[in-house]
Amino acid sequence: MKFYRTRTQDEYNWLMEKLEEEGNRWVRVSGGTPPTEDNCWRVYREKTVIEEEGGELSYMSYPYYLKKYSDPLIEVSDMMAEEKEWEESKGPSIVSNTTDSIEITKGRTKVVVTEDEVLIFVEGNLALAYMTRPHLRRWR
Repeated sequence: MKFYRTRTQDEYNWLMEKLEEEGNRWVRVSGGTPPTEDNCWRVYREKTVIEEEGGELSYMSYPYYLKKYSDPLIEVSDMMAEEKEWEESKGPSIVSNTTDSIEITKGRTKVVVTEDEVLIFVEGNLALAYMTRPHLRRWR
């Protein structure tokens, strides 16, 4: 059994998408509908707590949760922050890889590597750095 606290509509929407991806369904609300099809946050708003157990979802108010349960409460805002931090910490991604060149991006920086040269761009600017293959050999 897990309990999630959603303090904003955005947190609620984010959580519903995650729970739906995991195959969860509303049980007592509307007979097994997907989480994104019902907006139960409007009932208790910033005091909404979502209970998930065995793929079944229900909701309650935060004061009711405090009276009835002693299970740990998961703050959805913390989950969102952790996901954002993880996304930002991921390494660079290869955008295109052809026989002539490879293009790698990380955040606002783009690196294009060809057989003879390396170009480094930051968010649409002209090449900030340029190296030819002989210079690369000495640079390593």
